[in-house]
Amino acid sequence: MHSSMCPPTIHGDIAPGNILLDDNFGAKLFDFGISRMFSKDSTQYTLNIIGRIGYMDPLYAHNGCINPKSDVYSFGVVLVELVTRKKAYENGSMGLIGTFSQAVQKGKKAREMFDADIAQSSNIKVLDKIVNLAAECLRMEMSKRPQMEDVAERLRMLIKARCQQGQEKTAGHGTLWGKQDNNTTQSERISSSNSAVFFNLNSLGIFSRNAHTNFKRNGGPVLQNVKGLYIFTKSELRKITNSYSEFLLIGSFGRVFKGTLPDNTAVAVMSSVKVTEALKEQFIEQIEIQTHMMHVNILKLVGCCLEVDVPMLVYEFAGKGSLQDILHGNSRNQKLPLDLRLDIAIGTARGLTCMHSYGDQAIRHGDIKPENILLDDKFVPKILDFGLWKLLREEYYFGKIVAGDMAYVDPTFLKTGQLTEKSDVYIFGAVLLELITRKRSVYDKYCSLILEFRKVCEKEKSGSAMLDKEIAAEEEDIYCLEEIGKLAIECLKEDVEDRPDMVAVVERLVMLKKDRMLK
Repeated sequence: MHSSMCPPTIHGDIAPGNILLDDNFGAKLFDFGISRMFSKDSTQYTLNIIGRIGYMDPLYAHNGCINPKSDVYSFGVVLVELVTRKKAYENGSMGLIGTFSQAVQKGKKAREMFDADIAQSSNIKVLDKIVNLAAECLRMEMSKRPQMEDVAERLRMLIKARCQQGQEKTAGHGTLWGKQDNNTTQSERISSSNSAVFFNLNSLGIFSRNAHTNFKRNGGPVLQNVKGLYIFTKSELRKITNSYSEFLLIGSFGRVFKGTLPDNTAVAVMSSVKVTEALKEQFIEQIEIQTHMMHVNILKLVGCCLEVDVPMLVYEFAGKGSLQDILHGNSRNQKLPLDLRLDIAIGTARGLTCMHSYGDQAIRHGDIKPENILLDDKFVPKILDFGLWKLLREEYYFGKIVAGDMAYVDPTFLKTGQLTEKSDVYIFGAVLLELITRKRSVYDKYCSLILEFRKVCEKEKSGSAMLDKEIAAEEEDIYCLEEIGKLAIECLKEDVEDRPDMVAVVERLVMLKKDRMLK
């Protein structure tokens, strides 16, 4: 990306979650959503700081300075995770890199951090060299970090040295290169792809996982007895998704792919959250809830795959895609009459109401934004990513804040760290504003939709100046839109007690719908 793409491009979000592995463990970079084009060796500044806590270059986070060397820093963090198998950010702590840096300064102390699975004496020299390279990538002075071309070359040299020592065998995956092509030379295989770097790390045993162990750790013995939940094997999942070939969107927990069941039923397949021993009981509980919660406006859970490191969830398919895409993305040319938008708002609100009144416990979504509202072929809204919020660590929420998604973060949550039903009400208010204005939560680079709508309402006693002209032509339409705008402002009040609950929100929206039908 830095040297071969035209124009050169900074990724901006290098982290394990954005590095996919194919069947032979070939590494594929993913998620170019926040990448930036640059003039070679240039430094840029931005006010829109986007990235992940623990992986973001501190210089970028501090002053908005982004450079190809920012990716180098993030890659250094990934290298440390690879050799230690520890998370850069966990339980609110970013201690891994600090501990690593101190260990490097003390010489061979870094060896104590190596993953025990790969810390055999035959691997130590390679691990030491990877550690030294990671330390260079993590230097605070940008100018002292190596270029990515240099990083790649040094890792290739490690591969070559191991090959020459006769260590082509990987841990349970044949040769160092996966399936060998007898028509290629060793040197061609070494230089054919930058992803070969990760094959060498696989040869140390970093990526080997046992399907049975994963199944057990992910709650399989309990979940396989849940009525109505189909347990997919890893091979079944690969088959129904055609090796994850059709990407749909990015949800709160990861990428979503399209699949087709043997009976030709379309499904959506997405990653969940990593299940630790501490989270297992909650994960099982949430999957059981999703299986049993039947509502037309909540995406139905069909099954899951537990043989993989991070469980995969299989949902019903929503053919029109996300509300985000229809409002602002590739499907923006799709006409959305006012009545249809009102129906989408009512359906989404009903789905949230169902969640908030589930049994003896309220289910809070925590991230009910347009990306997580899918629409079926008849534009019926389906809420995605519900029920798993309890499994998220602090890094998800605060990572989301760093990513500039402030419109969808309840200010009360920022103060207390507690999600409530009223947090969903706040976020739903932001969705209502997007529906009636067809503007993004942040538009024209720096304009906050919530703040601008409030200003207009306070100044003109009306939000009509910001309404989507496509649906604000008739007087009766403007009245309805104004009422939706007023409801949105109530949902967005900073004082939690002043916000309506979702039951009241549904009632108000349904009354508007009835009034329009009578007219």
